[in-house]
Amino acid sequence: MTNLTSTTAVADYVRAVRTALGDLPAEEVEDLTLGMEADLVEIEAEGGGDLASRLGTPESYAAELRSAAGLPAPAAQRSWWVRQRVEWGERWSRSQTRWPWLEQLRPVWWVLRGLVATLAVTALFGLGILGPAILLALFFAAVSFALGVRSAALPSWARGLVAAGNVLAAVLALPLLLWGLGRVAHVPSYGPEPAPYAQQGLAMDGNPVTNVYVYDADGKRLSNVRLFDQGGRSLNANQQWEYLTDANGTELPRARGPLDSQGQQWSNVFPFPYAQGKGPWDVPPPEAGLESWSPPMTLAPLVLSDAAKADPNAVPSASPSSSPTAATSSTSGPTASSPTSPTAAPSTTATTPSASTTSGSTSP
Repeated sequence: MTNLTSTTAVADYVRAVRTALGDLPAEEVEDLTLGMEADLVEIEAEGGGDLASRLGTPESYAAELRSAAGLPAPAAQRSWWVRQRVEWGERWSRSQTRWPWLEQLRPVWWVLRGLVATLAVTALFGLGILGPAILLALFFAAVSFALGVRSAALPSWARGLVAAGNVLAAVLALPLLLWGLGRVAHVPSYGPEPAPYAQQGLAMDGNPVTNVYVYDADGKRLSNVRLFDQGGRSLNANQQWEYLTDANGTELPRARGPLDSQGQQWSNVFPFPYAQGKGPWDVPPPEAGLESWSPPMTLAPLVLSDAAKADPNAVPSASPSSSPTAATSSTSGPTASSPTSPTAAPSTTATTPSASTTSGSTSP
């Protein structure tokens, strides 16, 4: 119990001495009182009364330390701010003793302090979060770092301003950082533009095609025509509605494509009815809100070339035969039935050669 009381008395005495030196920079106070606690413990262990009776009051002891270091005497009365700064300095010293790694984080705080100053200026003047803000961040980080390194050499009033700035930066750090992250998340992208929306179904110059009316070469209407593109894909009209409304306000459900003989439904059959129960050539009413055209019954016939008139359903001819055709036999020379009459008329069997002619033999 005696050792505990003695240790507490030493700590109180050292704290009072540091308070008396509170107008000095924290680094100077630390240098002046370095090792004092261990020395006072040894002095107190020798006995002979308390520390105040042997060394004098903490204020007088602090004055002796000032005089030995060649420092000026303190002001007659310390303000509340000086006392608080001394108290915070003592807390910082105790924290460094308990957590030595805090000293290594001081440069990190200096840079963070500069970043907080940048965000404050950006928010105050409405600057962009990129561009000028990056240059400001570099500037304020460099200034804050320099102040942190040279804080011990600053005059008392400057150190007070730095301390006030530290308190303000600590209070504003979290709100400003959250605000900055929100601004960065909404910065527009300057990369390649996204691909345009792929419109479903047929389109003409960007406008949806809701139906296709088909006429043949003679200008006559064609119904139930199935259309495919160059890749064999079905060409479907752009009918995205589910219901249409007629003049009476009746809902007309969208038509469905017919089924083939195998049960598959096709939506590329044109003209396509605009609603169930309607014919392929029926025109939707104006109340439906669709672009509509009244197709004529006939159109002017087309003037086509022979190649265009070719039957698309014709089966290609077989490969040429190795035996001579009837036409070749008929032009190869006179027939066998009249070898001595070159002026005789050709035999009627020229277009339908006999077995003897086809084989190339002649009768005697």
